Amino acid sequence: MVNKKYLSFLIYFVIYIKLSRFISKICAPAYSNGAYTIPNCEDGYYLLQNAGTAAVASATDLEGCTSGSKCNLYKCVTDENKTTNCSVDTSVIGHVIYGGEEKVLLLCTAGRCQNVAGAEGTYLNAGYDKGTKGVILCGKEGCDTLTTTEGIYLD
Repeated sequence: MVNKKYLSFLIYFVIYIKLSRFISKICAPAYSNGAYTIPNCEDGYYLLQNAGTAAVASATDLEGCTSGSKCNLYKCVTDENKTTNCSVDTSVIGHVIYGGEEKVLLLCTAGRCQNVAGAEGTYLNAGYDKGTKGVILCGKEGCDTLTTTEGIYLD
């Protein structure tokens, strides 16, 4: 017969392992010593706020990125060596998706972006993946890019 104490310990251990895997997978953009990093995040667009001193860590922090106080846009992409490189992207003029856990819509002009709160509907994608994913679809659950075929799309 299995010892109850041993069984309880085993159950707590399994729960601990599952939680630690979940916690270690949380996307946590950071900016320190002039370098932008995105541990556990997908490639995409991220923001720097407070006059270029702090990373926008989540969509809730996007409230500081408004038309009166726009945030700086960073593009983070992983290369073939699995190294993620983040750099300022001033080429974007239009809509892109914030790359954190919550996918929200941003409106950018020359690398300065603002949050489009409560966005719903379709938007033309101005991001680096616009060649294959030309449309952004936003709804109550957030935004995502859609693979598009050749055609005419109106903004």
